[in-house]
Amino acid sequence: MSKIEFFALVNGQNLVGRAIDEDETEDSITIKNPAQFVPTQEGVVMMPPSPFVKEKGVYKIEKQHIVYRTDVMEKVADAWNQDFGSGLVKATKSLDLMGLDS
Repeated sequence: MSKIEFFALVNGQNLVGRAIDEDETEDSITIKNPAQFVPTQEGVVMMPPSPFVKEKGVYKIEKQHIVYRTDVMEKVADAWNQDFGSGLVKATKSLDLMGLDS
C-alpha cells in the first residue's frame, strides 16, 4: 500500500492523499481521495479539493502542477485515514488491562 503524502500545487493549493498508479513515464500522477486543508473557526479541517466533485474518488494531476511532494506527519496521516481513507488509525499507546475488573 502506498503512503499518504503532501502535495503542494502551483496554484497554492495543498493536498493530502495517497498516490496510486504512478508511472515514471507518465506526465500525471493519480491521487486517491485527496483532501485540502481549510481554516475554519474551529481550526483547520480537511475537505475534498472542490465542492463540485465527489467527496471521495481518484483524481489525476499533471506533474507539472506539483511544486513538491513529501511525507506527512503521523498525526496528519491518521486524520486523513479517519476521514478519507479506511477509517482506521494506528494505535499510539498500548491498552493497559491490568487492574481492570472482569
